[in-house]
Amino acid sequence: MRAGGDVGGATAVTLFASPSMHVSYVWFKSGYPLPIHSHDVDCFYQIFAGSMRVGGEVLGKGDGVHIPAGTPYTVTPGDEGVE
Repeated sequence: MRAGGDVGGATAVTLFASPSMHVSYVWFKSGYPLPIHSHDVDCFYQIFAGSMRVGGEVLGKGDGVHIPAGTPYTVTPGDEGVE
Protein backbone atom coordinates (compact mmCIF):
# COMPACT_ATOMS: atom_id res chain seq x y z
CA MET A 1 0.00 0.00 0.00
CA ARG A 2 1.31 3.45 -0.90
CA ALA A 3 -0.08 6.46 0.92
CA GLY A 4 -1.07 9.60 -0.91
CA GLY A 5 -2.21 11.39 2.20
CA ASP A 6 -4.64 14.18 2.92
CA VAL A 7 -4.35 17.25 0.70
CA GLY A 8 -6.84 19.69 2.24
CA GLY A 9 -10.15 18.03 1.48
CA ALA A 10 -9.12 14.86 -0.29
CA THR A 11 -7.43 11.67 0.80
CA ALA A 12 -6.00 9.16 -1.65
CA VAL A 13 -4.22 5.89 -0.90
CA THR A 14 -2.98 3.58 -3.66
CA LEU A 15 -3.80 0.01 -2.63
CA PHE A 16 -2.40 -1.70 -5.76
CA ALA A 17 -0.60 -0.48 -8.89
CA SER A 18 0.48 -2.23 -12.09
CA PRO A 19 1.12 -0.90 -15.61
CA SER A 20 -2.50 -1.59 -16.60
CA MET A 21 -4.49 -0.98 -13.39
CA HIS A 22 -4.50 1.01 -10.17
CA VAL A 23 -6.75 0.41 -7.16
CA SER A 24 -7.07 3.33 -4.78
CA TYR A 25 -9.11 4.44 -1.80
CA VAL A 26 -10.26 8.06 -2.26
CA TRP A 27 -12.32 10.46 -0.12
CA PHE A 28 -13.37 13.99 -1.19
CA LYS A 29 -15.07 16.48 1.13
CA SER A 30 -18.14 18.35 -0.08
CA GLY A 31 -17.17 21.15 -2.44
CA TYR A 32 -13.68 19.74 -3.10
CA PRO A 33 -12.70 20.86 -6.62
CA LEU A 34 -11.51 17.94 -8.74
CA PRO A 35 -10.59 19.54 -12.08
CA ILE A 36 -11.12 17.86 -15.41
CA HIS A 37 -8.46 15.21 -15.97
CA SER A 38 -7.91 11.74 -17.43
CA HIS A 39 -5.89 8.63 -16.63
CA ASP A 40 -3.72 6.38 -18.79
CA VAL A 41 -5.57 3.30 -17.45
CA ASP A 42 -9.29 2.54 -17.02
CA CYS A 43 -10.83 3.99 -13.87
CA PHE A 44 -13.72 2.55 -11.84
CA TYR A 45 -15.35 4.39 -8.95
CA GLN A 46 -17.37 2.41 -6.37
CA ILE A 47 -19.28 4.65 -3.95
CA PHE A 48 -19.17 3.49 -0.30
CA ALA A 49 -20.63 6.62 1.34
CA GLY A 50 -21.96 10.02 0.30
CA SER A 51 -22.51 10.90 -3.34
CA MET A 52 -20.87 12.50 -6.37
CA ARG A 53 -21.71 13.77 -9.82
CA VAL A 54 -19.77 12.47 -12.81
CA GLY A 55 -20.95 14.06 -16.04
CA GLY A 56 -24.75 14.04 -15.92
CA GLU A 57 -24.99 11.18 -13.41
CA VAL A 58 -25.38 11.47 -9.65
CA LEU A 59 -23.98 8.38 -7.95
CA GLY A 60 -24.77 7.30 -4.38
CA LYS A 61 -23.83 4.51 -2.00
CA GLY A 62 -23.57 1.21 -3.86
CA ASP A 63 -23.31 2.80 -7.31
CA GLY A 64 -20.28 2.53 -9.56
CA VAL A 65 -19.05 4.04 -12.80
CA HIS A 66 -16.39 2.93 -15.31
CA ILE A 67 -14.33 5.64 -17.04
CA PRO A 68 -12.21 4.37 -19.95
CA ALA A 69 -8.52 5.30 -20.18
CA GLY A 70 -7.94 8.67 -21.83
CA THR A 71 -11.48 9.96 -21.15
CA PRO A 72 -11.50 13.46 -19.61
CA TYR A 73 -13.82 13.76 -16.60
CA THR A 74 -14.42 15.65 -13.38
CA VAL A 75 -16.01 14.67 -10.06
CA THR A 76 -18.26 16.90 -7.95
CA PRO A 77 -18.76 15.53 -4.41
CA GLY A 78 -22.25 15.72 -2.90
CA ASP A 79 -23.28 17.55 0.28
CA GLU A 80 -21.76 14.88 2.56
CA GLY A 81 -18.66 14.37 0.44
CA VAL A 82 -17.90 11.00 -1.15
CA GLU A 83 -15.94 7.92 -0.18
